[in-house]
Amino acid sequence: MARLGELGAGNIEVTHTINELGGAYLGFTVPPRSERTVAVMRRLMEGVKPDRVQESSRAFLATHQDHTTPRAMAALLVQLVAGRALGPKSTNLLLELMTRDETGAGRLRGRLPPGVKVSSKSGTIQGNAENDVGIIVLPDGSHAVVAVYATDARAEPARKV
Repeated sequence: MARLGELGAGNIEVTHTINELGGAYLGFTVPPRSERTVAVMRRLMEGVKPDRVQESSRAFLATHQDHTTPRAMAALLVQLVAGRALGPKSTNLLLELMTRDETGAGRLRGRLPPGVKVSSKSGTIQGNAENDVGIIVLPDGSHAVVAVYATDARAEPARKV
């Protein structure tokens, strides 16, 4: 959290791992790290009853934990693309992973002309939020940073607008 503040992205809160977020949102207890496997986590996720998910997701969202603003995320992406957020190897790895990401085809990367390089990451909380953040490489080699957060998102994920 202190490092995020140093980077000018102080309005970002990260307190849970992705597994912990999933457990809190869906309403199951996450096992200790030594017991977490893909199979165990999948079994836990599939075993949650819909009414439990509805109750747990409301409770989790009311805590406002693990959140940020589009402005703070954009500030972090600016620092990332400038090479100030991480070391060179880590920066390259993260940008490569974001470039290869296949989620959000109907969002940022799917709305730009073919051949435009986009390093992005989308996120969805069904019925509540649909987000996409990324770095677009412009024809002159410069970059544009975009952070879009849509709340009360009601469209089906595969629906094109």
